[in-house]
Amino acid sequence: MLWDIIEENKKGERKMELRVDNNRLKNYNLLKTNIPIRALFPDGKWDTCDIIYLEKESLLTWLRSRGGKNEYAENLVGLLLGYGNLTE
Repeated sequence: MLWDIIEENKKGERKMELRVDNNRLKNYNLLKTNIPIRALFPDGKWDTCDIIYLEKESLLTWLRSRGGKNEYAENLVGLLLGYGNLTE
């Protein structure tokens, strides 16, 4: 589920746990959007990466955290980054 990657911290605030897609990391190693985010890598370590490396659900979660739900814009970003439609 999309919102399963959002957890609550000790203060009860919601935080995102964005995850890196290992296949995208291997196949898109030369491409960048220059939009850095902090995400959990497949090896279990947190680091900064470009949004092009996120799992599909993580990208959608990140987009919605920045302005609510806009399926047209979400799908456009998904298509431009090679994910296809994000809101199928």
